[in-house]
Amino acid sequence: MKKIGIVILNYLAYEDTLECVESIFAQDYQDFEIVIVDNASYNASLEILTKKYQDTPQVHIISTSQNIGFAKGNNLGIQYFREKEIYNLLVINGDTILTQNDYLKNLMSLNISNDVAMIGTKIIGRDGKNQNLSNRRDNDLQSIVKMEKYFKRVKLLSTLGIYGIISRLVRTLKPAVENKKEEDKLETQLVDTKSKMLHGSAIFFTEIYLKKYLGFYPDTFLYEEEELLACICEKLSLKQMYVDSLSIYHKEDSSSDMVSGFNKRKEALFKLRYQLENIEILKGAIQMSPQQMRKKMEQ
Repeated sequence: MKKIGIVILNYLAYEDTLECVESIFAQDYQDFEIVIVDNASYNASLEILTKKYQDTPQVHIISTSQNIGFAKGNNLGIQYFREKEIYNLLVINGDTILTQNDYLKNLMSLNISNDVAMIGTKIIGRDGKNQNLSNRRDNDLQSIVKMEKYFKRVKLLSTLGIYGIISRLVRTLKPAVENKKEEDKLETQLVDTKSKMLHGSAIFFTEIYLKKYLGFYPDTFLYEEEELLACICEKLSLKQMYVDSLSIYHKEDSSSDMVSGFNKRKEALFKLRYQLENIEILKGAIQMSPQQMRKKMEQ
């Protein structure tokens, strides 16, 4: 089997990243390399991680001079591996733990067709529920316009200082127009990306995809990465695959927990800012031709 590269984006929550890496080293499958991208953490993350892994040849640390966001941060790690001609990459949040010791071995043993670009597995959250798969909400212009109106209303309430209302509306960044993911038991399947998408906390990018394309859609700073990956697959006639037999644990929102010093109104406005910016990005992506999307992702 081929070597697998693992990308972990760290922002502030180095303790979670350390635990995540520890779970990777407990795997049966040891033919891997890890790159940790520290996204300009303003605490001691970079120093602690660098010191911890300075004598561990399988772990590489990259740091950014400023916070470049989720997509660009992960793409930096992806590009590191592409330059080393390692194209089978697991991109995971630092607040995930590989709880199955054969997770990597079974992931690398999967038989996939030559149009599968991304693979997701069961992702168990703190509530014990599976976070995969999610329903798409932004797969057409009408849905995006509806979401845009929603966020503008919420932003107006926020600027008026009516936080008691907006805190309930924007509690987890999931607007009212989004359908909740189904709780039905899932099976291993190809994902219909017109209506479903993989959860972004743990995605395996195949060499079929990464030998040609960047990784994540590069224009967002935060949020909507999963929607854009589904859009990319649609435009480029590629597939996403969900494997129910493999499972990973997701603690969720550790970086957000670390910035508790933000007052609640400021935090809500921060989230809304990026959601509204992403509306325009989503509009542009959905209206792209396959040729335009291919050019965008090959850059």
